[in-house]
Amino acid sequence: MPTLQGGRQVCDSRPGKDLFLERQASNAAPSPSTSLPAAGELLERGEELALIEQALADLDHGHGNALIIQGAVGIGKSSLLRAVCEHACCQGLQTFTARASELERDFGFGIARQLLERPLVHAGDEKRAELLTGAAALARPVLGLPGRSENSFAALHGLYWLIANLAAKSPLVLAIDDLQWADEPSLRWLVYLCHRLEGLPVLVAATTSPLRRGHCQLLAELLAVGSVQVLSPGALSSSAVARLIHDGLDAVPDQAFVDACARASGGNPFVLRELIYDLAADGVAPVAAQATGVAERVPSQVERTVLARLRRLDKPAARLAQAVAVLGEGTELRLAAAMANLDIGAAAEAADALLTAELFADGRPLQFLHPLVRSAVYEQLAPGARAQAHARAAQLLAGDGAQPEQVAVQLLACEPAGDTSAVRALRAAAAAAVARGAPDTAVTYLRRAWAEPPEEDLRAAVLGELGTAERIARDPAAVDDLDRAWQMSTDPVARARLAGQLANVLFYTANLARCFAVLRTGLRDLGDRDADLASLLYSHKAIELICGVRPTEAPEATFELLRELAAHNVTASRAPQLALAALLTAQGLRCHEVAGLVDRGWDDGRFLAEETCEAIPAIVAGWALVHADELDRAQALADAMLADARARGSVVGFLSATGRRGAVALRRGALAEAEADLRAALDLATEHNLTHAFPILAAHLGTTLIECGSVDEAAAVLEGVNLDPSSVAAPIAGLLLEARARVRLIRGRRAQAIGDLRLCGQIAEAAQLHNPNIFSWRSTLALTLAADQPPEARDLAKTELRLARRSGLPRAIGIALRRCGLLAAGNDRIELLEKSVAVLDNTPMRLELAHSLAELGAALRRTGACIAARSPLRRALDIADRCGATPLMARARDEALAAGARPRRPRTTGVHALTPSELRVARLAAQSLTNRDIAQALFITSKTVSDHLSSAYRKLNIASRDQLALAMAAS
Repeated sequence: MPTLQGGRQVCDSRPGKDLFLERQASNAAPSPSTSLPAAGELLERGEELALIEQALADLDHGHGNALIIQGAVGIGKSSLLRAVCEHACCQGLQTFTARASELERDFGFGIARQLLERPLVHAGDEKRAELLTGAAALARPVLGLPGRSENSFAALHGLYWLIANLAAKSPLVLAIDDLQWADEPSLRWLVYLCHRLEGLPVLVAATTSPLRRGHCQLLAELLAVGSVQVLSPGALSSSAVARLIHDGLDAVPDQAFVDACARASGGNPFVLRELIYDLAADGVAPVAAQATGVAERVPSQVERTVLARLRRLDKPAARLAQAVAVLGEGTELRLAAAMANLDIGAAAEAADALLTAELFADGRPLQFLHPLVRSAVYEQLAPGARAQAHARAAQLLAGDGAQPEQVAVQLLACEPAGDTSAVRALRAAAAAAVARGAPDTAVTYLRRAWAEPPEEDLRAAVLGELGTAERIARDPAAVDDLDRAWQMSTDPVARARLAGQLANVLFYTANLARCFAVLRTGLRDLGDRDADLASLLYSHKAIELICGVRPTEAPEATFELLRELAAHNVTASRAPQLALAALLTAQGLRCHEVAGLVDRGWDDGRFLAEETCEAIPAIVAGWALVHADELDRAQALADAMLADARARGSVVGFLSATGRRGAVALRRGALAEAEADLRAALDLATEHNLTHAFPILAAHLGTTLIECGSVDEAAAVLEGVNLDPSSVAAPIAGLLLEARARVRLIRGRRAQAIGDLRLCGQIAEAAQLHNPNIFSWRSTLALTLAADQPPEARDLAKTELRLARRSGLPRAIGIALRRCGLLAAGNDRIELLEKSVAVLDNTPMRLELAHSLAELGAALRRTGACIAARSPLRRALDIADRCGATPLMARARDEALAAGARPRRPRTTGVHALTPSELRVARLAAQSLTNRDIAQALFITSKTVSDHLSSAYRKLNIASRDQLALAMAAS
């Protein structure tokens, strides 16, 4: 690292780009003497060097951060980055480096792979397995190891935990040069990583040119991350310019000559160095009389001097330089030789000549001294010649067995020519990119393959692959491209599969009518050609009814169809069994059959293993169990799907399973757990813009917050969801409307609440969703209308009680009885409330039981039976306290006091003092999970886990993790 000598900061005086970017061969810090060039002087960079020293020092205290060195080409960014690496190596830190290039910006996860592939390859089997444990295993396919990444988030999550595992051994420095050329998947990962550097001893150091049009938006996002500090080295002063002129021309320069050089170069170190090189070659003395001549050298100075040096060399050197410019940085000599039509000996001599002329950097593989040099050589080629050269490079790389993406990046620079081999190579590269978790890169390759174009019989397949990649990348173009592929395909089975994919996209973008129309057509075309595929598609018929898309269609026909399909072989019957369970629950019919149907469809987890946690039948079946009062089964199903989501890194699976766990916790009355799960799910849905999940998650979180007494917060959550009918599935909107009505009633906005409840009822009736466990709008509206419209109120309450009894579901019956009781008077009220308590008493629905107990106690007190009222009120208070239902606790306590009881005060210590997030983390820690295990399971950072546990220890009055399980149990 630079030290002070005679008032100057000393490092490398060469402002050009040095190839420190090769690359450490292992994850141990390499010796500077063997991996990095010798240090020289770096002028006027004291402020930047001090910040670098501080950032590296922070790593010793476990503080991660990011330094982005931003400035014009040639300003000395790479020299500062090399200073980071030199100092890190001297301290024995792990230091991994990468360099982006314009040619490879479409190479998915190229930068991530440069940084991490070689350390893993050179690690032994045992160490590699250790580094790739847990969530880090999701990074395997990104880095060329066996495995498949299901989605881009899985890759980001896996790479993050690989970095965390590496940093657990010792602090880590990631150095990336020319970030403006980085591929989008790598940039997305760096944004993800930099948002999570707190508590992680990792320094991300990178260089980039100033932002301009054409740069990836992700680069702007990275620069805006809170942990990122931007360094902007300025132009050299007159004294620094004079120093470099003196060193380069071996004479003390006149001030006029210095001023002319400063103006000509703009104080840019690299441009100034090239100018001085040119002046020295022409024998120009640094005197005032020569100042005018300096100004004449300004236009295209670097390009002119580079090409002049190239012309002084023989033709083999020029051909080799052009070959490397086309093939890209890091080219092996043998490939460049073949590209330049040179034998290996002649190519080696040409490379030496280019090194002597300061066009190539020292060492292997072949690289230019600076991107400006490569650009000058590359731009010398005419557009047509460049395209032909890239086509030849693609053929050469393909014949050499290069990775598909390496061939593809060359083809992207070619003109489309109807070449079948190009289409084949681009499709292979796209498949590899999808497998690595870079679907956006696959989209680029497949769009180029489509432009080639493919032969007629492959067009539907290529377009289908493009639509699939766009679907995974959540690109809106997926709908149009899958639709075109579906229309174009002539094979019935292929058409049905495309119909399924298109329907999936349409479902998750809430275009439900179109979704199910596509499925119906796909099924009609498929006929009896593929029973398994037909069963999966037919299962969506139930979901179609649940979503209210075809309300006029009688459900009986669908019931019979699904029952018939369920009688097929075990594999073909799985999806119909799950769909039938969902439909029966939604209709509130034969709910006693639901558990058995789900068990058979789940088939001991085989459905999950084959169809994944994102399969729509599995998701709706999970909700069916919740609404059928099968809470233990619903919890087990959600846990299994959550484990699958974690293993795959599936955001959709994680938020779906976590949201469902939250709903189960809400039904049980475990409000803190419910809030923690539902917040985590909604936060993740918001982060990834998964708008289809907003209504159901917000409805359940809003309801939870109402029960906790956080009405303002509930209102903010519920009002924050757009209820535009064109973008939200109607039944899901009904859930949100019902929850919002409760908030409005509490706030005294009765008319608005009535409007919400009536609209909710219209939605539920149109979709024939008659299960009061899903919508209890009738009884809520009945209580609201009781004062001024008693006949309608009574009719609504009685109808809900009839539907609840038809369903046979204890929760629905208990709630309906309670609300009917509140509309009755005298002994009728008490009798109905007693029945409500009796129904709920032997169920896990503790919160609803507490509500019924409180109402029964209040009713008894009002009749003068104060002694009889005390027992249900004490029970209500105790259960509400355990649930964390603050408003219900307050009401039960007030009623108990009015009945002459002396209720104990609410508990404010122990587990009850923990926030939902603290409780969630503490429970996992009490199960002996490590901080790292908990962080991976909850998709948060280890620092967040540590903070929550520290707060929990303080509130539980314990000193260590060893005491946690006992403290939790005691509370």
